[in-house]
Amino acid sequence: MKYDVHTVDVPSLFTAAVRGEANAETLPQKIRELYDVLYKNVDLADTGKRGLNVIYYPGWDSAKAFPIEVGVRVNNEFPDNGLIVCSTTPSGRAVTTVHIGPYSLLKKAHAAIHEWCDDRDEELAGPSWEVYGHWNKDPNQLSTEIYYLLK
Repeated sequence: MKYDVHTVDVPSLFTAAVRGEANAETLPQKIRELYDVLYKNVDLADTGKRGLNVIYYPGWDSAKAFPIEVGVRVNNEFPDNGLIVCSTTPSGRAVTTVHIGPYSLLKKAHAAIHEWCDDRDEELAGPSWEVYGHWNKDPNQLSTEIYYLLK
């Protein structure tokens, strides 16, 4: 798949999220575990209308554990309930692309972003996030937007 990688100015997005920690090896399992916790408890938080799923990575280190937040977009701030926290994605200039296809191939889209940045001497700031489109039983129809904040 060829990726259309480009820069955008992004606003901050509110999320209802559960925080955790993972490493490169445990990430898929940890994401599933945290989403199970989120969806079992999100109705206990006063989030208002909810939207698409979001995974936020404040920083990434493939050699050790790193923090992650799995959540769902919400329109407004809400009070934390001890388990579900009101969080935000960063705002500012970001590099982005859209991945169409199975989640197991998302690493190709991430690699395309890194290659694009290297080719243009763009420097990543650290945070990145993925916004998951509506569910489709056909994995080839899944859509995921990927963002990396730029310095």
